[in-house]
Amino acid sequence: MPATPPSKHLNRDERLQVQTLRLAGHSQQFIANLLGFTRRQVQYADTSERVTLKKRSGQNPTLINKLISYLQLASRPFSDWQVGEYEQWCLILWSDETWVTGGRYKKQWVTRRAGEELVDTCMVDKIRKRRGWMFWGCFTGDEKGPCLFWKKEWGSINKTSYCKRVVPLIHDWIRMNPHL
Repeated sequence: MPATPPSKHLNRDERLQVQTLRLAGHSQQFIANLLGFTRRQVQYADTSERVTLKKRSGQNPTLINKLISYLQLASRPFSDWQVGEYEQWCLILWSDETWVTGGRYKKQWVTRRAGEELVDTCMVDKIRKRRGWMFWGCFTGDEKGPCLFWKKEWGSINKTSYCKRVVPLIHDWIRMNPHL
């Protein structure tokens, strides 16, 4: 079985050769055989917009370094947790909230012929403002915790209303489950 040749990036001159031969009407396979490149290298050089490689900015990736430092610091408290230690995950009450809307969730496309613009079967009603509601729920291990649908008459969700409606549910759940 023939070995796959080692892959390398083509330099500017090699990319220029590939694009010149393509402009002359040669196939990618012919160019690969002629120049000794892989077909994938020829295909990449042929489809790239630039003959010369884009220069690097020269700036240090400070944001990436800061992000790495942040992630390392954030994960340090959990570094002793083992993936298989299910018991530790069961001791935490996990919670989240989401905004839920009813109706269709995907964009619908209608195909119609000329003159069918106003035919009822060629139109989809569009709701201007979607109605929705906030849902909050929690769980621990393999057990569901309390949940809550936020009622419109409670007004907007802020620190005070959240503490009034959600925190008592959390408090009662923890009181009923002292192992948490």
